Amino acid sequence: MTDMTATDMTATDVTAADAAVPLAERRAVVLDPAVPLEVRRRVIAELETGDPLLRELAYTALPEALVDALIAHPSARVRGDATERIDLTVAQRRRLLRDPRGEVRLMALHFGGPDLELDEADVDRLVADPRIIVREEAARRSDLSKEHVTALLGDVSGSVRVQVVGRAWPHLDEAARAALLADRHSGIRAAAVLARDEARPVRPAVASRRREQPGAAGVERAGSPMPQPPMPPAGGVIALPA
Repeated sequence: MTDMTATDMTATDVTAADAAVPLAERRAVVLDPAVPLEVRRRVIAELETGDPLLRELAYTALPEALVDALIAHPSARVRGDATERIDLTVAQRRRLLRDPRGEVRLMALHFGGPDLELDEADVDRLVADPRIIVREEAARRSDLSKEHVTALLGDVSGSVRVQVVGRAWPHLDEAARAALLADRHSGIRAAAVLARDEARPVRPAVASRRREQPGAAGVERAGSPMPQPPMPPAGGVIALPA
């Protein structure tokens, strides 16, 4: 084996079961563009979960076909590491969002960030995800439709519902609002009170009184100039009172 070059190796030469193959040689096979992609894909697929090469590959620029191999790896840990890649295509990110393991779906959603492109079917799946932590993460998205917000407001978990109370409030009737204000979940009651107060118009007389009230001690009125800090003396040190 040591006399072979990376190009000479085949998928049967380097596998996870071949513990005698040094890390450097496995790395050479995977990263050598002269080695057929199918060989490189198979090497990745057969690497065991604890292989240090897998963690290294998670942060290495790879052809799309090799990233696909990481996404399809039998280990959820490897697939989870793949969610952190910044070079994932939209299709690859969506595959991870449909992963059978909830923690992988959560990581795919989290690392996708607020600009992650999701179609209606993606959001439908996330809103109905069997894992609460995934639904919580989905509920934090600011681009949810009214229908999805309403669906999440009916979630069995208070930690999911509390995320959407404010956005759902304008679309609710008085009975639904009263139910939120009396909800057994304290966070939901607090969010409902805040949503109710923010939705109330400020009466002109109240707004006028607020403008006329002097600022609290230590707080300047809006529009008044802020006091400037003293300029340091020539020596560069401000003398503090004793």
